Amino acid sequence: MNRHLENGFIFLAMLIFLQLFTSLSVYGLMRISGTLQRDQHLWQRESNVISGQRILRNIEKNIASGSVACIIPITPAEQLIKKSELWWYLHACSHSVGEIHYYYAVELLGEDTCGFVMNHTNQTIIADYNRITLYLLSDKLGGGKLILQSTITIPLKQTTPCHGKIHGVGLGRQMWREL
Repeated sequence: MNRHLENGFIFLAMLIFLQLFTSLSVYGLMRISGTLQRDQHLWQRESNVISGQRILRNIEKNIASGSVACIIPITPAEQLIKKSELWWYLHACSHSVGEIHYYYAVELLGEDTCGFVMNHTNQTIIADYNRITLYLLSDKLGGGKLILQSTITIPLKQTTPCHGKIHGVGLGRQMWREL
């Protein structure tokens, strides 16, 4: 009888050990699953930022070549973030690339009459600043949005004199940020 009691305790201890081991395994698998989902979300976000960068570069090239469209008044970034998709639809240019639908708007920031651009001609070329805001929508964003903004300089023939300190300015992208 004592032998059966011992076997019963050993069997019970084994069941408790198996239950504990199974619980720890399930917990570990749940943590791994959560980590994979989070990493997938982060990877998708980075993929969207890279796609947005590519789109922003193309828009910058178009503006640098002289085709400036969808001009809006200078607007603080905090206000642009709060604008609805309807506002973007009404005031910005709209395009799609694959699954990504996007809007963009251009703000004419003005010219820097003392910011001279190095060139190979004898003309005096100054910097003209433009800010581009890209509002990206993607099915992969899960209903979210991604807003990127860049400032570029394009060459402009000088028409007004410089009343400050002359400085050199490079053409192209001056900065970019995510809003």
